[in-house]
Amino acid sequence: MPVIRLLGKQIGFALPQNHVTIDLILREMKKLLDEGADLYPLLFEGTGPPQERICLENKLTDITGRKAVMTSFKEEQPQALEAFDLLVIAPCPGNMLMELLNASGDPDTQVKALTHLQTERPIVLALVANGSSGDLVRHIEQILTLKSSYLIPIGVQQLSAQFIITRLDLINETVVHAFMHRQTPPVTFQHHWLPS
Repeated sequence: MPVIRLLGKQIGFALPQNHVTIDLILREMKKLLDEGADLYPLLFEGTGPPQERICLENKLTDITGRKAVMTSFKEEQPQALEAFDLLVIAPCPGNMLMELLNASGDPDTQVKALTHLQTERPIVLALVANGSSGDLVRHIEQILTLKSSYLIPIGVQQLSAQFIITRLDLINETVVHAFMHRQTPPVTFQHHWLPS
């Protein structure tokens, strides 16, 4: 009999309305459910076509059995966060990573995620960046120093700019490790180790 490693764990899973990796992310959500987790889908507010949002909401309901909650991560709702043992943000763009590190600066800081970090519950980030996210390496180093934050392993692809490619197939393993207060090794992969 397989070990159900996440039985009874309540996980908030925040994702965009549309992203090129959405189908892979949905597959990883199913893996978390197979591990026994209770998933609470959160959708970033966006400007995509309404029919795409409705289609994604329906998929999330089919997968998790719960209606997706729309969120901007700009309003503080600590009562909603209290239900989550862990928060996943997939994907997490570089500008959001910067805001997580700069809690006191911007009034549009991602307050929900910050509140989660400040209560020292695990937060798992699937970083995506295309070279336009400022001092990305420094931000990655900083987020790894935070006690309860964990990065899904990444690879750097050096083209005309620096691209971050996240091993989305390791979301499940990163969540399991985060509950044990461990970062999934290694944090970074060479490009030839990345799935095509």
